[in-house]
Amino acid sequence: MEWLTDEILFYGGMIAAIGSAVAAAVYYIIACVRWARLSIRLDEEYGKIDCRKSNRDSELL
Repeated sequence: MEWLTDEILFYGGMIAAIGSAVAAAVYYIIACVRWARLSIRLDEEYGKIDCRKSNRDSELL
């Protein structure tokens, strides 16, 4: 009966690890989709933001 306990622990741990990896992948995909939707919504409301450095900083010096 000892072998059964060892196998249950081993395979149970493997299932838990695989389940955690799948849950992390699903969470990552959902987060990326929500981030993209938020970006689109913010661009619609506030316009696109130019990520380049503005000349305003050099004018202050």
